[in-house]
Amino acid sequence: MVLVSTAVYVATSIGCALAPNIHWLLLMRIGQGLSASGAGVGRAIIRDALRSAAQRVMSQVMLIFALAPAVAPVIGGWLHDAFGWRSVFWFLVLLASRCGCGRHFSCRDPAAGGRQSGHPRHRACLREGAGTPRFMILILILAFNFGGFFLYVAGSPDVMYDICIMALMTFGRLFIPW
Repeated sequence: MVLVSTAVYVATSIGCALAPNIHWLLLMRIGQGLSASGAGVGRAIIRDALRSAAQRVMSQVMLIFALAPAVAPVIGGWLHDAFGWRSVFWFLVLLASRCGCGRHFSCRDPAAGGRQSGHPRHRACLREGAGTPRFMILILILAFNFGGFFLYVAGSPDVMYDICIMALMTFGRLFIPW
């Protein structure tokens, strides 16, 4: 799952970098977002592979998730200024390819011996959870929380550049806690 989603992410990032028009770019960005969601399986991998150390590793993963929105605009701004907007997507191609190769050659499947079907009809707990209003409300709250956060991260450059007329490097500093 992780390798396939990484491969699709690399392919859609290449599509973004080579986009001939805004419609193609938007389609590829949607593909990037959908394929990036495959990385969510990493939590299950951590839980399965590192049972006793899972809490420590998950705290490190959450630290990276917290730092990424601070670092990404700065790196993206530097790349954009130095090489143009397409360079950001080429950087993502290189980064995702490196991560995908690292996963492929260094990780083993912790559940290889006791696999279960991922098909929803074989997952009674999914049907049970999806039918519970409290579970669905919690899922929606989490989805809107992440959606709002990423809407802020994605939309703030337009507000800062176009409305506040802020310089590129000044905007990048807004994401770094001083």
